[in-house]
Amino acid sequence: MIRAFFQLCTFAAKPQDLPASGRLLAACALASFVGHQAGNSVLSASDSTALISLTQTVLPAAGLWLLLALYKKPQRWLQSATALLGASALTHLAALPVIVWFFGDAQRVEKFSAGVLSVAAFRIWFLAVTIAIIKETLEIPVGLALAISLALQLLFAIVLLVLFGNQLG
Repeated sequence: MIRAFFQLCTFAAKPQDLPASGRLLAACALASFVGHQAGNSVLSASDSTALISLTQTVLPAAGLWLLLALYKKPQRWLQSATALLGASALTHLAALPVIVWFFGDAQRVEKFSAGVLSVAAFRIWFLAVTIAIIKETLEIPVGLALAISLALQLLFAIVLLVLFGNQLG
């Protein structure tokens, strides 16, 4: 199954290529949570990293559900949420060695800018995958999928800042 998500993240597969399975969605949600939690535990000294990670996992799935409801395509949520959470897990776990290397040791301050650029590259990769998922799921042009993806990312960032403020890493 990891191969299917790798293909999704390399644009060789589409969300509809995944099985519609509640168990797979739950596994992807758990893997996404673990990926967020692993990164957050390195980047933040907050006691709320588990709650932050849970919010980072739930917000995109909920945002996707609302988006599909607006487009009157709620039946596509299971596969598209599975795709989104699976891609999130894969990209976060792929970024984890970079996060640990650049941010896990206070002595590596001189490498901070390289670390930020590396993490930004993973975020851009995940954004591109999100755009592809939204484009395929809603059957919309890539420009509109880009605009929606950026708007959702901005909304999620605002919600996280409002809820957790200075606790974010």
